[in-house]
Amino acid sequence: MSNSDGPNPSGLCQCGCGQRTPIAKKTKAKHGHVAGRPVRFIHNHHTRLSGSDYIVDPVTGCWVWQRAKSGGGYGHIWVNGRVVPAHRHFYEQKHGPIPDGLDACHSCDNPGCCNPDHVFPGTRSENVLDSVRKGRWGTRPRKAVAA
Repeated sequence: MSNSDGPNPSGLCQCGCGQRTPIAKKTKAKHGHVAGRPVRFIHNHHTRLSGSDYIVDPVTGCWVWQRAKSGGGYGHIWVNGRVVPAHRHFYEQKHGPIPDGLDACHSCDNPGCCNPDHVFPGTRSENVLDSVRKGRWGTRPRKAVAA
């Protein structure tokens, strides 16, 4: 497994300070840590607000969203009085609307990425099949659902 497989392929703190982050000793899904991979932030840097909405990861080219995120790690942004997924918003700003019934799928498999060049329109089935093919299906921690 290479560093590009973890939550922080560049190994740089995602607060924007540019410092190298430590390697996770244990996998902690709650914090997005994967044992043996760089963590996303230096201790306490997760509370810093970057000067921009996203930081460009120099290794992957991902635009890593720095504002509000869903439980699954997808960025969210207010547009015209409603919350929309950041990756969908940036895609539509560059390429135009995604047709009804299609999802905004990530080619980079990074839910926090909002780079419009890493997003493509696809059906829900295509998105799931892409995830299965890449061995990513069912690997992301899910929130518990009350019975």
